[in-house]
This record gives sequence, structure tokens and C-alpha cells, in this order.
Amino acid sequence: MLPIALLYFADLLLKESVTLAEPDAESNQRQAMKLLTLIRHHSATWQPYKERAARLQSEFEAVVTLDREDSLTLEAAVAEILPG
Repeated sequence: MLPIALLYFADLLLKESVTLAEPDAESNQRQAMKLLTLIRHHSATWQPYKERAARLQSEFEAVVTLDREDSLTLEAAVAEILPG
């Protein structure tokens, strides 16, 4: 169920980024794209959620590009969202 929660969090980050000024908008978009990449490739994610993540990711691909070092593990994603 965690990948589903991360999908909705990524969706909220993308929606919020539309209302923010730079660099906050780019930061939100970057974090959302990292989460969406994780969701699409994680074995615990059900196929309909992988497809939704792919659709969201395609909407922002032109705006945000990720490097290889931007990839996250599930544990790292949760630690980024819930520090401490």
C-alpha cells in the first residue's frame, strides 16, 4: 500500500508546483518525478498504479529530467518524506 500513498503524494506535489515560484516549483516537480519513477519500477506496485504514475510522469517529462543519481529506494523515499 505504500507505493499507492507515494503516488498520491507525488500527485499532490505536482499540483502544488503549479502554484509555486521557482526554485520551489522545480524542487516539488523533481521530488515527484523521483517518486513516480520509484512507483513505476517497484515490484510491490499494482499495474494500474504503475500506469497512472507513467501518465503523471509523461505530463512533466519536458519540464524535469532526472539523472541516474536521482533514483530512490522505497526506504530512501520514506526517509525523505518523514525525516527523523
